[in-house]
Amino acid sequence: QPNRRSVLSFAEMLFRQAKERKLEIGIAIIDLDHFKKINDKFGHDTGDNVLMAFGDACKEVVRAQDGFGRYGGEEWLLVLAEVNESQIESIFKRLAEVINKTEIKGLPDSEIITFSMGAVSIIPSDKINLREIIQHADKLLYKAKEQGRNRMVLEKLS
Repeated sequence: QPNRRSVLSFAEMLFRQAKERKLEIGIAIIDLDHFKKINDKFGHDTGDNVLMAFGDACKEVVRAQDGFGRYGGEEWLLVLAEVNESQIESIFKRLAEVINKTEIKGLPDSEIITFSMGAVSIIPSDKINLREIIQHADKLLYKAKEQGRNRMVLEKLS
């Protein structure tokens, strides 16, 4: 799966292009809910399998013009080109469907993988940089966690 450096490099490139062309992009941070419990209950090998399955789900759902990668631990960064709020919501729903249809070695079928997502929709400008957008998405992720997990909090910035 793409790593932090790779996805951030892609994000910088897309941010510059979108700023030049005045196109809307989406930046989202995803955190797998209760991932520590999976590791504790089923072992780290199963935890690794969950991470690989989630990466595969991202590959299946994320469009060719988009990027994603592991951001840290069980966190993922999605970088979405020429996207609007309803498309971001659709990506969230499709990711949930795909990860829960996936058979994961070491994880009983009764276990459901959920995740929380903080997402920002924006047309980049000189008013805000990519780091600030990612930080805002991270704050929205924490709101999703506070609201009960297994949900997305999305905000359009101008």
